[in-house]
Amino acid sequence: MSNQANPIAKVQIEPKVYDVYTPTTVRVSVWPSQELAPGAVLEVQLPNSFYAFRITQSHTQHLQAEDPQAPHYVSVALADSVGRDASDAAGAFQVRVAPRELITDGDGGVRHGQRVYATATAAIPAGAEVLLTFHNMWSPWVANQEEYFLVAINGQVVEPWPTFWVKPGPATWQRLIVPSSARPGEPFRALLVTLDQYDNVSCSTYHQVSLAVEGGETLEEDISFQGRYETLVSLQEEGVHRLVAKGVLGDHPQADGIWTEGVVSNPIRITHEPMGPYWGDIHVHTHISMDAVGNEPYDYAKDVSGLDFAGVCDHANNE
Repeated sequence: MSNQANPIAKVQIEPKVYDVYTPTTVRVSVWPSQELAPGAVLEVQLPNSFYAFRITQSHTQHLQAEDPQAPHYVSVALADSVGRDASDAAGAFQVRVAPRELITDGDGGVRHGQRVYATATAAIPAGAEVLLTFHNMWSPWVANQEEYFLVAINGQVVEPWPTFWVKPGPATWQRLIVPSSARPGEPFRALLVTLDQYDNVSCSTYHQVSLAVEGGETLEEDISFQGRYETLVSLQEEGVHRLVAKGVLGDHPQADGIWTEGVVSNPIRITHEPMGPYWGDIHVHTHISMDAVGNEPYDYAKDVSGLDFAGVCDHANNE
């Protein structure tokens, strides 16, 4: 049963929005609605994307509560005691980090990660601010999606689950994706994607973009977009063709920018009997697998990778 009408606590995360994969400090404030008795346990677990380190989910940031000067240090304190002793739990909590915990999300699935357990050593008044600080962290390198995280008191999850957002970086490369084959005059999708250095759809804007057949006719022009653009085009002439996109990078149509040398697509065969090939990924994980990062695999496969198909292949035992 949801407790949104009568939440057991108020939760706030700062910052609410993060720059992609940069050093950061994360502050999670929890205001319990009722007094917490000695021995009460506060649990906080960030999503997998916040622990993924060195641009791979195979390396994680290992939380620890022992050394304030070391990476990934977690402290828990009452907010009014932080100024007196910010390097520990200010005597109000005992802190433990438990790796490899499975947690249930709002859809009934599970997410693998590291959970912080803060056990109250004295009574905590209702409405008091409990501040969990994740020091010397790196923000996620997965951007462009809302991420939720768990907060629970004595095993009861605070709902709705709090969320944060990660902003992508500027474009470092572009790609133009078309199908491998299509019939003459048959509309097909042309997908122009600009990616940051972590393969997120970028924050860069483009103006005065033209889309043409390489060495041939212009299909569209004066296109403006941010991050990605898709359109339907068609070709009449049989044979193998490539498309090319050119444009200006900048924040205003009249601003000085960098003319791209042209983004050339993969080849497309125009034929009355198109036979593919078709491109896909049949080993995609969702957040119910312990080593997954991010929560929108199908959207990414379709809207960023431009794949024809994708298949989720989660772990049978969530390990």
